[in-house]
Amino acid sequence: MADLYTDRITKIIIYDESESEQGAIVIDNNSEIGIEAGTLYKKEMIVDSELKFGAIYSTMFSVTIYNIDTDITGKRITVQQIYNESTHNVFKGKIDSAKADRSGVYRDVIAYDDLYELRSKNVSSFWNEFWLNRDNATIRTFRDALTDYLGITVVEKTLINDSTLIRSNGDTYNTIPFGDVFSMICELQATIPHINEDGELEYITFSTTSIDVLDNYEGENSYWEDFTTQEITGVGVYTESSTLTQLIGTADNTYKISGNIFLLNMTGTEITNCCENILDVLETIQYKPCTLKMIISDPTLKLGQKINTDYGYSYIMSIEYSGMIMIDQTIAGVASGETLSDYADSYADFMATDRKFSRIQQTIDEIVAEVTSIDVIRANLILNSIDMKYHYFTALAPHTHNEMANYTHNALSAFTHNTLGGE
Repeated sequence: MADLYTDRITKIIIYDESESEQGAIVIDNNSEIGIEAGTLYKKEMIVDSELKFGAIYSTMFSVTIYNIDTDITGKRITVQQIYNESTHNVFKGKIDSAKADRSGVYRDVIAYDDLYELRSKNVSSFWNEFWLNRDNATIRTFRDALTDYLGITVVEKTLINDSTLIRSNGDTYNTIPFGDVFSMICELQATIPHINEDGELEYITFSTTSIDVLDNYEGENSYWEDFTTQEITGVGVYTESSTLTQLIGTADNTYKISGNIFLLNMTGTEITNCCENILDVLETIQYKPCTLKMIISDPTLKLGQKINTDYGYSYIMSIEYSGMIMIDQTIAGVASGETLSDYADSYADFMATDRKFSRIQQTIDEIVAEVTSIDVIRANLILNSIDMKYHYFTALAPHTHNEMANYTHNALSAFTHNTLGGE
């Protein structure tokens, strides 16, 4: 593997969003703009502390460059390494910040992959149009249509539950973050979305066969947790309010799916079939959490791979590169404990709030229809107040459903008193 790093060159290309890499700023061994030694850093991950299918983590790249006198924030960036007469992509994304030091000579560049911005992109237009003339679709059809809508290049992969039918809930929305709806789809397919070094979307699944890394890490700078994760024995389906509605398997160590809107319109049998497929995957994921400092970085190590170590099997859930020509590499398999937590995390709060408000608005509209035109004017003042309060809650405290409900109840009481019962 040592030959892999002979005469290795790092090349950084910076260019405008609307332009190609031609005419871009190029930073390499022959340019006046340079890379500060030892500042190259990249981190990619699919698990932070506990396994959660569908979670979106953006790869981060950072570097300090010098002799550049223009602000490059918001520009595209491609990082490459050249060795063995071949060019290999290391990272593609967008520069989030490029702060200059007091001298103006150095800039600390931080960039993220495209999922960083895409996760908050509003895809309500896609949602409303997709369900306009259809009652159901397979998960695969919906997933492919969603990524096509955003122009995302995808590495093709067959996933569990590809042929499972999902149905429209009959609602339309003004705001749906791509990250939330995409996470719910990936959750049902036991996968974690990830942008690879070529800027393409990959669906990461956990390998069932292992690779041997026994002789490739530093014993003194690597460590293992004292526990091995327990077998996952069940999948629990929860409402948005964390109420268990269905359990597939047993409750000994349960993976929790909460508020997933695509399960709402499935029958009990369909939910069971879908979650049994997820459990089939989960039952194979049992490992020894560890952090391994590799002797020399190996670009063939990938997220989701199962690895054989001195103290048992683990999974690569995060990879960090640093140092000169990113020669230092640390891989890790993480877990918050032997068993999964009792908390049922949800991707669907924004839809739950929207649905609740829609029902409230419908009730108010029915009342308004029964009052005189003069009273409608007075009623609309109250409706506007409710609407503004709703947007205030969703913008600043999107999870305070009880507070919103209490406020709406009071507003409705005032409405009926003022318009139907007098002063």
